Amino acid sequence: MRATHVGVNAHLLSLAEGYRSAGINSYIYNLLRVLPVAAGEMAYTVFLSERRYDGAPGLRLQLSRLPTNLPPVRILWEQAILPWEARRAGIDLLHNMAFAGPLVSSCPTVVTVHDLSFLFYPHRFRLLRRSYLRVFTRMSVRRARRVIAVSESTKHDLVKIYGISPAK
Repeated sequence: MRATHVGVNAHLLSLAEGYRSAGINSYIYNLLRVLPVAAGEMAYTVFLSERRYDGAPGLRLQLSRLPTNLPPVRILWEQAILPWEARRAGIDLLHNMAFAGPLVSSCPTVVTVHDLSFLFYPHRFRLLRRSYLRVFTRMSVRRARRVIAVSESTKHDLVKIYGISPAK
């Protein structure tokens, strides 16, 4: 029997110093570090653009040629290229590690939602980023097979605001 092949969208991973080296970036980095040990019965392909990341044993890295550190390029990659790359790689399940994933995919998806601050504190977000997060998070969590909420508070918000089943 073939191992389940999990694709991991890690395009927000950055090894550069600065604001991107905290929060979601730490989540992605540390999850990638322990994933093969914690769930070693699966095969993993990690989609990313951070060329300095050397991976962990058990992870197959697939580097993007596009500069996905630029949000419009990352969104284009996520929506148009990732579904094709996942299909080509034989991915059985696609984990999107930050709010949104492709709206069209040939395999089931899981999405991690860290919080809904873009809804509660809209003045803290630029219009385009806020709009993207509002639309794509809603659509992604509804489409996803499972949703990972990083806290009980976020889970409660997802259930209340988006009508997501608590079991999901």
